[in-house]
Amino acid sequence: MNVAIINLITRTPLERKKAPKVNSNRDAMIVKFARELQIQGIDLDLYISDAYKPINEEKMDVNVIYLPTRLKFIFWPSCLPFTPTLFNKLRNKYDVVICSESFQWSTVFAVLAKIFSFKKKMKIIVWQEMAKYQRLFKKILSLIFYKVGLRFFLDKYIDKYIPRSQLAKKFLLKQNIEEKKITQSIPHGVDQNVFYYDPNIKKENYIFSPSRLVHSKGVDVLLKAFAIVSKKIKNIELIIQGEGPKYEEYKALSKKLNIESKVKFCTERLNHTQMRIRYQKALVTVISSRSDNVTFSDMESIVCGTPVIISNGADSHINFLDGKGGMIFNSEDWSQLSDLLLKIIRDTSFRKHKEKETLEKSKLYFNSYLSKLFMKVILDVSNK
Repeated sequence: MNVAIINLITRTPLERKKAPKVNSNRDAMIVKFARELQIQGIDLDLYISDAYKPINEEKMDVNVIYLPTRLKFIFWPSCLPFTPTLFNKLRNKYDVVICSESFQWSTVFAVLAKIFSFKKKMKIIVWQEMAKYQRLFKKILSLIFYKVGLRFFLDKYIDKYIPRSQLAKKFLLKQNIEEKKITQSIPHGVDQNVFYYDPNIKKENYIFSPSRLVHSKGVDVLLKAFAIVSKKIKNIELIIQGEGPKYEEYKALSKKLNIESKVKFCTERLNHTQMRIRYQKALVTVISSRSDNVTFSDMESIVCGTPVIISNGADSHINFLDGKGGMIFNSEDWSQLSDLLLKIIRDTSFRKHKEKETLEKSKLYFNSYLSKLFMKVILDVSNK
């Protein structure tokens, strides 16, 4: 079976109009997931925008094809890469084409390629992450796309939708997509060879927050919560892992809150081993986003055995509605966040219980498990 995966964007940009500099795609989530699908026994090509092509050539164990990206001044590569050559590359070639997101030019080109494939008609699967209308041009573009383009044209040629979360599924249903065309939710997973629990690693007295330093990530909310916590627990630290344009502003805020000596802003990029150890040594991982899609930090923390406190502004909070392995706070409410932090840090038995829950939950997030669910959908679609 020949399968194409189209995932044009491999890194989240810090600037809306520019694609980020990419040193390597070997560890990109989609590349790792593609490897797992290959292990399941399918031949696949992975299509990525050349705006995300590394400066230096690299050997990959997945066949990656970088597509020329056009009209960058109109269609920003950070949001909507325009890759018209995809049309000819898909025609009459594949059994199944997997598109990452419905609101992308790649999905439009895949549908057009299907219409104009006369020798071999592929099946199209959309792997949907977005659970809300994109803010680009005040949501006007995405509203028109979903209410008109997807509903009355593209949907006729799309065979299945795989939501990456329950919120994404609800969003698709809101667009009047037939429920029978939507599968169970299957998120991006975690590479079980990279992130895992090591019983030899001991906990240290710090809170960990992997977060870009931008407004939407709510780092200021976390700093205000930590200011309350640090007054009541003297030997606790906060490590914020990430970079971004608000670095100086957040440094100034930590100084204003008198927590500067207890907050470490780590802007250097860590390798996966370093990140795994940093997750596991933490008492708790905090995701304080005001607004976010499906995050990977919560899953990475869980498989490393560290509980999560997450804002309901992040779509991934739905993973913790069962109360296992983590807790949810209301976006912007630093007082509530501080209460949850105090509880999990002070109450050792409660924290140990949460750590046990993370390990029980972790198997649900491994690529090895999720790729099998995904493979089942591919086989079901291709056999119809």
